[in-house]
Amino acid sequence: MARLCLEAGVPETAVLLEDQSTSTRENLVNAQQILRALGISDVVVVSDPYHLPRARLIARQLGMRITTAAPPWHQIGPRQRLRHIPREALALCATLLRLR
Repeated sequence: MARLCLEAGVPETAVLLEDQSTSTRENLVNAQQILRALGISDVVVVSDPYHLPRARLIARQLGMRITTAAPPWHQIGPRQRLRHIPREALALCATLLRLR
């Protein structure tokens, strides 16, 4: 993702790499620590459109206020949709259970 940002013209000084996480929750927890240390509160989470509902929910569970961005649905191929949407639906249910 960092490479894509740099190729798109995002300045290198604006790209911070969090490379320790292995899940969306870990990524947001780790990013939250980095952002706090830098005094940054405005965050844009960029991902696929089928993944963002769960990313938004996890961010909410962590007390983060985020904005999201994704490529348009028509750019997501049918094979990718078939592969990822069912997985995300199950993962979203599991994430919702953590709301208690």
